[in-house]
Amino acid sequence: MKLMKKPLAILLSVLMLLSIFAGFNMTAQAANYQGVEVSASNLTMGDTFEMGMYPQKKVENSDLITALSAIECTMTSYGYIKKSTETVDMSYADIVYSGEAYRKVYIGENRPRYTGGNSSDTYQTENGYIAGNTYYFKYEPIVWQVLAKEGDGVYVMSRSLLDSQDFYHKWDSTSWESSYLRTWLSDDFYNAAFSGAEKAKINVCNISNAGNHSSGTGAGSDTADKLWLLSYNDAKNSNYGFSSNAASYDTARRAQGTDYAISQGLFVRTGEYEGNSKWWLRTSGYYASRRECVSDSGDADSDEANVYAADIGVRPAFKLNLNVKVSKSDSAVCRIAGHSWGIWMKIDESNHQHTCSVCGEEETTAHAWNDGEITTASCTQPGVKIYTCIDCGATKDETIEPTGHDWESVWSTNRAKHWHKCAV
Repeated sequence: MKLMKKPLAILLSVLMLLSIFAGFNMTAQAANYQGVEVSASNLTMGDTFEMGMYPQKKVENSDLITALSAIECTMTSYGYIKKSTETVDMSYADIVYSGEAYRKVYIGENRPRYTGGNSSDTYQTENGYIAGNTYYFKYEPIVWQVLAKEGDGVYVMSRSLLDSQDFYHKWDSTSWESSYLRTWLSDDFYNAAFSGAEKAKINVCNISNAGNHSSGTGAGSDTADKLWLLSYNDAKNSNYGFSSNAASYDTARRAQGTDYAISQGLFVRTGEYEGNSKWWLRTSGYYASRRECVSDSGDADSDEANVYAADIGVRPAFKLNLNVKVSKSDSAVCRIAGHSWGIWMKIDESNHQHTCSVCGEEETTAHAWNDGEITTASCTQPGVKIYTCIDCGATKDETIEPTGHDWESVWSTNRAKHWHKCAV
């Protein structure tokens, strides 16, 4: 037995080292494409890249706050932030200053931890966001991490929790299909985060909505979405880089919210998992009025929440078209202040195109032809009419019928007879 101990110890040491290096290699292979252009076809699991913009970092510089507060703007009620049936007094405005985009947020009253609760039960106050105050957040490129690549696209998920929202506006049974959060992702978030060109890079994906893994409670019909939340099965998919043990405290599943998400009422853990927050999954909880969550510790098996909880993070996912390129976006500035279009350029006989010098978005429209000008014509010979595009200067020709004679009468000197001749 003593002779066996040493080889066994060596074997265990070798296996441990292989395990360490295997993990190291997996991390080392992940590439950071933040701030640079990359083809979607080159992305692999664990890579990060930038696409779209969303308010994230809180503005702390007092001079910048003074400059931003001097900008006149119209505040818009969030509308979707509720306490019972009433809209909470929170509003925002998107503004541009010195070539950068910012979101101005006014908190007239605090957002309840649960829709239907009262403003005194909130995490905003302990997060440092006090009713009656105004805060500013900078629009920054959204960082996405790659989950997997397939033949027709790349599955990705936001690296950070970008917002804090309730799954449904009341404590009631609901499905992913009919949830408020699905509507919010496909409307409010989608339009705030992406330019038209970026939206075109996102595939519509068929989403399977399986029942709860423990109770079997259904999650509703399957859906077709551009943006969605991960499911319970996704959160324990080792092909996505997660632990297959849903109950493990998986570091790959842990996430933290942006300053903006925290301002919206996100609960932030203190103590052992300080700074982390839980985030929604789309899978039903034990009951249909609850939803599965990933906890701040990275546990995806034992945490769920009532659907009207408003203190849980949102981590959007989508499928990126495999045949596109992605890079850092300046799209928010253009969505707020308008594009800085370059000159129109002819691309074919029917269309012309111009490009924004800020975000690179292209717009293609039909030529805008003028009324045309006849350059050659005669009474008996066909003429040519040339139309010019008033935007890009492109021209097109059109053959026109002969003008015909312009007859005028001619009388003889004694007015005994008359005839006519062409005046042209």
